Amino acid sequence: MEGSGSVVAIIPMILFLGLGGLSIACMILFIRFATRAIRALDIYLHEKSRRL
Repeated sequence: MEGSGSVVAIIPMILFLGLGGLSIACMILFIRFATRAIRALDIYLHEKSRRL
């Protein structure tokens, strides 16, 4: 029964690493979205300023 404690201790570590990987993936997707949004805003502002 002494070995079962190490299995119980591994489960939170797996969850912690999984959530860490998920947070990094979300951060990458957010940065990609933000750069596209900034580029779209630049194009929009350029079009608006050119018309005046």
